[in-house]
Amino acid sequence: MSSPPSPTPTAVPTSTAAPEPQTTFDPKPTAEPQSLTTARAAAVSADPIGEQSVAGDRFGQSVRVLDVTGDGKAEVIAGAPGKNGGAGMLVVLRGSPSGISDSGTQVFHPSQFGISSPQTAFGRILHR
Repeated sequence: MSSPPSPTPTAVPTSTAAPEPQTTFDPKPTAEPQSLTTARAAAVSADPIGEQSVAGDRFGQSVRVLDVTGDGKAEVIAGAPGKNGGAGMLVVLRGSPSGISDSGTQVFHPSQFGISSPQTAFGRILHR
């Protein structure tokens, strides 16, 4: 008796696309983060808003990322409710094709909106 014929091998489709990147979270990192270079540290510590931050300003207590200019690039809006003795302040950092820019940064104080209370905490909460 003869054996049955072997099945004909079929081609398995293969993908030439690059695999999707995998993002993982390491709860116990094994390496310390690299320190900032002197030039990068100077750039990071530059104050793009023209008002030197001090302890208690609470800059960034509330943050929203929205396209407020309608140009398709998101701006970062940050509150500093402790600024100016508790009156508070909002800062808008402009979005650009390469990310957030310190060019054209806008600063808003409560007095610009007719709010005169010295303890307004303007920028404490930002709603969308």
